[in-house]
This record gives sequence, structure tokens and C-alpha cells, in this order.
Amino acid sequence: MVWQEQSLTPKQRLVYDLLRHVPGFHPFLDPEGNTVLLFKESGGEALALVGVGWQSEEAILVLQARVEGLGEFSPSLANAWNAAKRWPRAWVQEGGVVLDFQVFLPGEVDAELLGSLLLPVLAGVGKFLGWAVERTREMPPVA
Repeated sequence: MVWQEQSLTPKQRLVYDLLRHVPGFHPFLDPEGNTVLLFKESGGEALALVGVGWQSEEAILVLQARVEGLGEFSPSLANAWNAAKRWPRAWVQEGGVVLDFQVFLPGEVDAELLGSLLLPVLAGVGKFLGWAVERTREMPPVA
């Protein structure tokens, strides 16, 4: 689904075209031309709204996700994830969890390079959801 017909830069189009051809992905575009995905943990307890776009004159590829539905998720849990996993980085912000990945890619980028960077990070978002749900189930209730 595309919110509106819009002209995209070549790098924005590359991200959208790559992700719309991944089986099971259903990306859409936000008004700024960023590609947006919704990930849901298999048990349905948590979800991540994922945005992928470009910053700094399209030299930096940025993936950010807002994760909801985890209940009490502490900064120490985010630190445990960050100590064990490279991508994406996690932190607690305003009662939710933010996931982040950024890489400097100036100049031309092709679909092969973009896919080799972006698809493992997106897989990491899915892994984070499962990992985080397991960890929050294990936590004792807060009195």
C-alpha cells in the first residue's frame, strides 16, 4: 500500500523495491518517501513499526523501529541485547523500545549491496521481538 503517489529518489525507490519483493513483507511508503514495515512477534504480544530511509543528503541508510507490547522492558535488558548482538542497537525511550541501525553509504548503491546490509538487520528486528518477549515473560512482576 502506498499512501500517495509520489516521486522517490533513486535510493528511496531502491529500498522500497527491494523490500516489496521479499516474501512476507508488505511495505508501504510514508509521506516523506521512507519505506515502512510492521513486524509482529509470532505470539502476537509485541510489534515493531520499522522505518527505513536516508539521511544527510542520502549518504546514510537509517533503519529505526519502535517496539510496543513488551510491558516492562528495562534498560538492562536493552544492554543485554546490545552486548550479545551487533544489529540493531536497542534502547528504552518513553516507555517503549527503539531499535536503530545506520550505515554510511555515499554514492551509488545497488540492490545487492543494499540487500546484504538491510536484510540481516531486518531479520535482527524479528529476532529481537522473540528474544524480548521471552525475557519480559521471565521477569518477576514489579510491585
